[in-house]
Formats: sequence, structure tokens, C-alpha cells
Amino acid sequence: MKVSLFEIYSSVSVLNKLVDLALPAKSSYKFVKIMKKFNDELKILEDERQKLINKYGQEKEGMVTVQEQNKEAFLKEFGELLETQIDVDWDPISIDALGSVELSVAEITKIQFLFRD
Repeated sequence: MKVSLFEIYSSVSVLNKLVDLALPAKSSYKFVKIMKKFNDELKILEDERQKLINKYGQEKEGMVTVQEQNKEAFLKEFGELLETQIDVDWDPISIDALGSVELSVAEITKIQFLFRD
């Protein structure tokens, strides 16, 4: 399935929450498999984000931070990277797989691309 790096990046906190919750074994297994696939992409994304921080940042006291005058350029380039569409193979999940887990509307919005209608 095609998915943007932004969707993956945004879904991590909710997926981490789901992986830690008591779900039916079959559902838990599906979410763990998805997380493993996403983690590979997130590692690459984080490496690229670090390169951008180094490109637009300045070292101070052992830490590199993006300077105020470079923030717009950094955010523009990182935003373009997040728009990248990639193929990640996973079986769409039924919303019923969540069982009785309670998620906020914001949390569901972050992972809605994982579910089939």
C-alpha cells in the first residue's frame, strides 16, 4: 500500500500505545508486524532529519540545533521529505481489531490509514 512518511511519522505514538495495550492476540500480532515495517522507514527518516539538522544547524555545547534564521528552510525541506510516498506491505485491519480499546478522535485520525472500511 502507498503511504506517506508523514502518516507513518504521525502514527508512531498511537501504534506504540496499541502495542503496549492488552489486545486480542491476533490484533496485537498485526500491530506489531506493522510497527516493525514502519520502524525500518522511521530509522531512515530519522537519519535524514539528522542530516537536515546538521545542514541547517550550528553546534553549541555539544548539541546541534537549527538556528532561527534557518528554521523555515529546515521545515520546508523536512516537510517535502514527509510528503514522500512509499510502498509498505501490510494487511488492512478491521477497526474491530481494536476491541474495547478507547482512543481519542485525534489518535484514530493518526492511524485511520491502517484500517479498511
